[in-house]
Amino acid sequence: MGTLVGTWVTHGRGLPAGALAFALECSAERQREAAKQALSIVWTGPSTDAVPVRRTDQALLELIRGARRRLIIVSFAVYKVPELAEALAAAAARGVSLAVILESPTESGGKVAFDMTAALGVEGAVGMTFYSWPAERRPVTSSGKSASLHAKCAVADGQRLLVSSANLTEFALSHNVEIGLLVRGGGIPDGVCCPSASSPRWPVPPWPRFLRGCVRYRESLDRELPDAPVHDREFEP
Repeated sequence: MGTLVGTWVTHGRGLPAGALAFALECSAERQREAAKQALSIVWTGPSTDAVPVRRTDQALLELIRGARRRLIIVSFAVYKVPELAEALAAAAARGVSLAVILESPTESGGKVAFDMTAALGVEGAVGMTFYSWPAERRPVTSSGKSASLHAKCAVADGQRLLVSSANLTEFALSHNVEIGLLVRGGGIPDGVCCPSASSPRWPVPPWPRFLRGCVRYRESLDRELPDAPVHDREFEP
C-alpha cells in the first residue's frame, strides 16, 4: 500500500484521491470474487513431483459422486469404463438430472465406429438423457467433411467443472498422457452449463457500494479540480 501511495503522489499527475479509492475498492471486490474460485491441474500419465496434480479418473469420479442436482457429461469417445458407468447410474438413482452428450456414428458420418451410448453401459437409467450433435447443424468444409463433437468436459450443479483432453475411455483416464483443469466455484462452471443463455458473469460491486464510490469520486473532483469545466450531458449507452 505504501508503494502504491508513493507512486500516486509522484506520478499521479492530478489523479483525484477519490478516483484512486474507488479503483482500490473495485480491485478489492474483484479479489473477493476471485477467492471464490479454485483451480487444480488434472493429469493422466507418469507420476510427477514438479507440480501438485490430480489424477483424471479420480477427479472425474469425485465430481460425479458429489453431484446433487444436475450433471452434464460431454465426450467424443466412450469405451470400457465400468467404474464411470456405476458412478453415473448411482447419480441417476439419487435423483440427479443427467445430460450425456456423445459423438454419434450416424451424425458424425462414421467418425466413430460404434454407438457410444451402448458403450457407456448405462442404458435405461432413470433421469439420464442422451444427446448428439445433429448432422444438419454441423459446419462442413469445402471438401465436404463435417465437424466433430470433440469436446470433453463434465459439469456438476453449475459449481464444479472438469475440462480435459481425455475421452471417457480406460486408456485416456488411466494410461495415456492427458491434461485438464478442475474449476471449483466462480461463474465459469455455470456458464458452461448454459453457454447460449449465459453472458460472462463479471463481478460488480453492489449498488449501494457502487453509488457511494461514485459520490466520493465526484466530491473529490470538486475539492481537487474546482475550476474544471462541467460536462452537463446525459449518458446514453
